[in-house]
Amino acid sequence: MSQKMIILAKFEIKEPVFEGLVYWGVIGIVIVVLAVVMRKLLSVFPDKKWNLYTGVLLLLAVPAVLAKLGWLTNQDVRPSPFIMIPVTIIVASFGIAFSRFGKRLSIEVSVFLLVAIQMFRFPLELVMHQAFERGIMPKMLSFEGLNFDILTGIGALLIVSIWKLRGAVSEKIIWVWNVYGLGCLFMIFYIAIRSSPILRGWGDEPENVNTWVLFFPYIWLPTFLVVAAFSGHLILTRKLLNRD
Repeated sequence: MSQKMIILAKFEIKEPVFEGLVYWGVIGIVIVVLAVVMRKLLSVFPDKKWNLYTGVLLLLAVPAVLAKLGWLTNQDVRPSPFIMIPVTIIVASFGIAFSRFGKRLSIEVSVFLLVAIQMFRFPLELVMHQAFERGIMPKMLSFEGLNFDILTGIGALLIVSIWKLRGAVSEKIIWVWNVYGLGCLFMIFYIAIRSSPILRGWGDEPENVNTWVLFFPYIWLPTFLVVAAFSGHLILTRKLLNRD
């Protein structure tokens, strides 16, 4: 046990190689999701404009600054700064979804839009696969590993397409898709934690350790995009339960 701890303590976290498609792909998806989400939030809460701007700014700026300053890769700090990522995901997602704010969203936002916003997970998974191929991200986090979230994005795209053609989609299909999407997020959460520089569950080789999210702009993947996906599923769940 003590030998393993020594090995973990000596792990070197290196900045990922620059890959334009991955770097700008993550930024581009964040911008698109942010624009769609903010437009809807401002329409639902027109009197809370500055609160929304402040909240979103903090959600984006704090992780970005910490990543840029190198604080997230500081292994001399205890507990490990990596802990900030899962804590942010849990607190932000559940805080948004199960607050009065989330309750109002579950009433005001349509099922169609709550499904449609999740389409970003399709291009995101393609960007993540490119990250794996370039050695930036562990294989286990791609669809060649244990992450099948690309099907959530494709499913959202299919549901939206059918809805546009037929004017409605069976609520059972929405439920199945919603549960599957939540399951994928929990699986990603597990993979990300197990492959973290804290646990290194698939080995100490750099290509098997999830360190890329400790750098900008990749920090936004868990702290913004995963939060958007997770809270969106939870709000949709509240809406579907209230309709039953």
